[in-house]
Amino acid sequence: MATIAGLLVLAVFQLGERGYWTAGTSAEAGFIREGHDLSNVSLRFADGGDAKLASGLPTLLLVFDPECAHSERVAGAWAKSLSNIRPGLERVLAVAPGPLAVAVTYARDKQWPVDVGTVQSTEDGLIGRRILQRTPWVFALDEDGRVIREGHGSRLREVARSLSAGSVEQGTADPAPPTSRPYL
Repeated sequence: MATIAGLLVLAVFQLGERGYWTAGTSAEAGFIREGHDLSNVSLRFADGGDAKLASGLPTLLLVFDPECAHSERVAGAWAKSLSNIRPGLERVLAVAPGPLAVAVTYARDKQWPVDVGTVQSTEDGLIGRRILQRTPWVFALDEDGRVIREGHGSRLREVARSLSAGSVEQGTADPAPPTSRPYL
């Protein structure tokens, strides 16, 4: 019994040392949050093109997983919300883990008017993995690739509104988030 308790204490200490329980401004400290710099993240698209998240344009970044039940729950609401986003929000991108072709097909089948890509590169790779850590999730990025708002996929309209006043058509509110664990 003492051995198990000792191992548990050691595991807790190691997790704390690695920064999993610390709050901070770097992505290494946990989930991507407001203020994180994603400017060095590149996305690769099906046509072979790529783009950095720092583009000079505000960007709405959707994170989904075609195999995630929670992504499936918001898919229809995303289609409706995305069709109501006004031209003031010029750049809407989506990323998913796994094969790009599967993600592109999923988004097309759901009728999302977005460019779908995969996280191609970052300086250390960790930030890219952190972006994909929660699905469905939405990030609002400023022109320089810095997160100005983030939230569960059920909050798409709310997060999109932070990019540009009036960029999202007023009307129905975002649906309530699921009562179960909303990701992973």
